[in-house]
Amino acid sequence: MKTLSCLLFVFAALPGFAQRVNPNEAKKKMDAKYGFREVRFEADTTTISGLQRAFKTGVTVYYRRPADNLTVGTATLASIYYGFVEGKLAEVLLETKGFENTNAVREAFQAEFGEGCSVCGGRGDYYWGSDKERITIDVDTANGDASIMIVSKPMLKATAVATKKAGKKAASDL
Repeated sequence: MKTLSCLLFVFAALPGFAQRVNPNEAKKKMDAKYGFREVRFEADTTTISGLQRAFKTGVTVYYRRPADNLTVGTATLASIYYGFVEGKLAEVLLETKGFENTNAVREAFQAEFGEGCSVCGGRGDYYWGSDKERITIDVDTANGDASIMIVSKPMLKATAVATKKAGKKAASDL
């Protein structure tokens, strides 16, 4: 259903979208950036200064950098986490609190990468994609808090392989 809503939104918004940000240029920008700020996807943990381990979920180990600037445009982020799979940066998780900060982050992404696709029929979730990465904003419509995931598409395969390997190991421990 999300896919259908996304396609309907894209076709309805296409004329206005094309006038503001060229979709091909937006995808090229995403692929050229391939990461967040100065940190590039697939970078090794040893090449990024200031990382402090925060938590682990499945095969992904998340780190934070206490010295990170927690602003994006006019928004104040609640947190920034860097997710590594087998020591390589696979994703970046940004968290916001409240509608004002969430909307400001969304507007910053829209200014850079175009309108994006409203994946929940306009209820607050957004998606941008390119050949090498995807960005999703998942909004809690009750309070406006959001999780923004910037994910390396090539690293999704590495994550799936590592997850399968971990599952096999766990099964062999039974």
